[in-house]
Amino acid sequence: MRIFIFLTCLIYLIIFTISCKKGQMMDDNINFSTFTWEAVGDVPHPISITIDDIKFMSQPILFPYLNQDSIDLFLEFQRSDKNFKKRIAFNKGENHFTYFYNDLIDSIVTIGPHPLKGIEVPSGKVALKIFGHNVKFSPKNKPIHLAIYEIEGEVIRGKEVKYTEKPVDTIFNITAKIPEDFKIINKNRPRTSIKTKLLDENKKDLIIDDVRAYAYFTFSENANVYILELSSYPPSLGDYRDPNSRVRHPDGGYNVSRSFSRYMFL
Repeated sequence: MRIFIFLTCLIYLIIFTISCKKGQMMDDNINFSTFTWEAVGDVPHPISITIDDIKFMSQPILFPYLNQDSIDLFLEFQRSDKNFKKRIAFNKGENHFTYFYNDLIDSIVTIGPHPLKGIEVPSGKVALKIFGHNVKFSPKNKPIHLAIYEIEGEVIRGKEVKYTEKPVDTIFNITAKIPEDFKIINKNRPRTSIKTKLLDENKKDLIIDDVRAYAYFTFSENANVYILELSSYPPSLGDYRDPNSRVRHPDGGYNVSRSFSRYMFL
């Protein structure tokens, strides 16, 4: 690492010495800032990163800090249609950015703060975003919704669990785009899962093969911020059980929980 830093500094000194006008003295006290980045979620890694027309192939990067407040950043990917260019803030010292997909259908890269950090979550709650599209749930590519039901009373394995008759909350407008705002919901009881019922674009029961569809979510005690992804693959329709009771749904509905996965959490 020390050799890498030394060589990087040497290269920059040579570049800036050559770029100086003839007879101009170079400042011996040039400051260098570090530049690092990370991918969040299922995003490909760039094959190169260009800062103000200087290309780099790996990190960390040492870059001269000349009191500039921003730099031109260009991410080059294996597929050119994924390339991304943006002018971003640049600070003296450490600079770190994250990049991720904000729209899974278009696979548009977004650069910004880590999407899960800085979220304040009240005790006993979970901050949640859900995105994704599944043609089995929405053949016309319309938003779907999740109605949330809470457990009432005691949970006994092997016996039907009683839930609230009406939903206590609803997660609206699940699409392929990651929502801008988090939905704050109650956390599941220990050793239980939150029950949701899938709704179609009209907020009616989503019907698959003449039966309803349910999904259950379990959140860790040590994590309070989640982004879940709805898979585009055909859902597994062989499970009819409520995981809280381990018995079949009274209406014979599907358990499609496996269609949802943790995209990222903190």
